[in-house]
Amino acid sequence: MSDIIDFNELKNKVREKDIDDFENYIMSLYGQMGTGSMNFAQINKAIQEYMKEHGISQEKFMDLQMKLMERYGVTPEDVEKQYNIPGGNYERYRKSLGFTEKYKDRIKNYSGFNYEIKNDRNDLTIFLNDNIVLISSKKKVDLNDNELNEFLVSYKKLSKDEKLTVKISENVIEYEY
Repeated sequence: MSDIIDFNELKNKVREKDIDDFENYIMSLYGQMGTGSMNFAQINKAIQEYMKEHGISQEKFMDLQMKLMERYGVTPEDVEKQYNIPGGNYERYRKSLGFTEKYKDRIKNYSGFNYEIKNDRNDLTIFLNDNIVLISSKKKVDLNDNELNEFLVSYKKLSKDEKLTVKISENVIEYEY
């Protein structure tokens, strides 16, 4: 019993019937577009509703599209080349979509800066995101460090002197997983 059954993987598995149903649905939408009764925006909305109605995740949707395109002779490599998928790896991109969909309610996109201070007082990394400052160190952080304070003052000025929320994470333990 060393194998664990991943029910998400089973739920996201694409069957031939799924492909047939999706193909028929897409063809009916394009038929409506051909008659002028639908536009691209309406088709996109209809596909989103189809996915919701049939419990199709983003990952399964990507697989459905790919398998449908394979029926018409388009390979994953063709898609990677045409759409410049980041890293040129369709499978990795598909898994990334699955991950973000699974944790979408609690995961947030992080964009910011980081800055390192290595001097006689501190060896730390500072992560900046809007008005949140996270100071991370494997040791105790010395708040009397001039370099640290000058950096924080400069960042606060950049933030129009709004209050910064500074979080300190000391004695950080790192390990490979």
